Amino acid sequence: MLVEFLLIAAVQLPVAPVVAAQIESAWRIDDGAVFHLGPDGPRALRALPGRAPGLARQLTVDASGTAYVAAQGGLFIAAPDCDVLDRVDFDFGEPPGAPVGVAVAGPNRVWLLTETALCAVETRQFLWSTLDSALPSPPLRSLHKRSDGQYEIEGSTGVVVLDLDRASPEPWPTARVVGRAPREDGAHALELREPLELDLPDAHRLRWMWREAGRFRWLPLDEASPRLEFTRPGRQAVCVVAFDAALRRSDEQRLEVDVAYPPSLDRSALALGIGAPALAFIALSVWLAWRRARTPSAAWRGFLSAAIAIVLTLQLAAAVFPHSKGWPFVGFTMYTRVSERDSLSYRHEFIGLAPNGKWRLLTPPGGAFGKYENERALQPFIHDDSRRSARFLDEWNRARPSERLVGVADLCRRRRMTPDGPVEVPRLVMFAHPPEIARALP
Repeated sequence: MLVEFLLIAAVQLPVAPVVAAQIESAWRIDDGAVFHLGPDGPRALRALPGRAPGLARQLTVDASGTAYVAAQGGLFIAAPDCDVLDRVDFDFGEPPGAPVGVAVAGPNRVWLLTETALCAVETRQFLWSTLDSALPSPPLRSLHKRSDGQYEIEGSTGVVVLDLDRASPEPWPTARVVGRAPREDGAHALELREPLELDLPDAHRLRWMWREAGRFRWLPLDEASPRLEFTRPGRQAVCVVAFDAALRRSDEQRLEVDVAYPPSLDRSALALGIGAPALAFIALSVWLAWRRARTPSAAWRGFLSAAIAIVLTLQLAAAVFPHSKGWPFVGFTMYTRVSERDSLSYRHEFIGLAPNGKWRLLTPPGGAFGKYENERALQPFIHDDSRRSARFLDEWNRARPSERLVGVADLCRRRRMTPDGPVEVPRLVMFAHPPEIARALP
């Protein structure tokens, strides 16, 4: 395809401004509808039931070819390989007002102008933040990026010019654990449900969030009483980060904790509480079987029956009282959760770019054939993409000189549930390293 050829050429040739213009020109708004201009001509994008965009007002395209559309019905996204214009479901509420303008702010960020506010939007989890900038009186009408990098915002009382892309002040502050010191191994010792209290500097200016290590989603910290409570015993880690108003973020701060097991889940108590009844049950089963037939095969059948009954009982117990790891096929929400209408399912593709412009599917370090194991293994790349990805590329190329890679990326393939079943919607680019290879993504 012509578009794919142009994207691959962007990695190999120093023509980034030209390719950026070609990517931008691959999309068009005509009479409020969004079209993708491919080699077969214009293709109108369709909306899913109950998620109509209304009148599309402005679109912008990032380096990966993903289009963001400001429309009456909200913020929408589109991708070159998908015919669906998909409405964004924001995390933690919706921005105020109907969107009127949108512009790329940087990797994984866009500026969104609504009729009443200017917002920064993070385009992986779709966090958003309102900027306290001097804006014209509402209703706001348009957002335009000038050649000098500044932005013109038009409202009912005129036009203002803002420098939105200025860097955040450095250095970023660091969160501090209050009232306790870590052990020699770096972990903070806690009892089950005992809170870990934090001191968050500049909480009036910054937005502090946290996530479990190995999980993707950021969760907010309460500025008035910042604390983390752990409901699962054992050694674990959380990551804390600060966002500014433009949703630029600090480096992750990793906190290790070791949550004590309650007495009922202590290893010796579990061994005694489970082992003794299990041995007694096995002995009783073997004795009853022997009494009936008085043959070795009968005793063996009694032993196997007891063993199977014990395993099933433990599986059910793990489902009813989950405390650490689930047993096979029991206690996992994927077997019991119902997919609601408009809900999303995800599939991550960790891919590498060869010098000849071809992509290959990779397995992340620590990953496996399972979907969830790979997602957990990708979190260090997603949240610390440049350093972790650079280290991976260096290790890969030293170990496999004949299979050299020039970049890696993660494509999040998504499907949305509709009344007619799941439908493929535009993919998200979780990271691309180095950033220039985003232009060559499939």
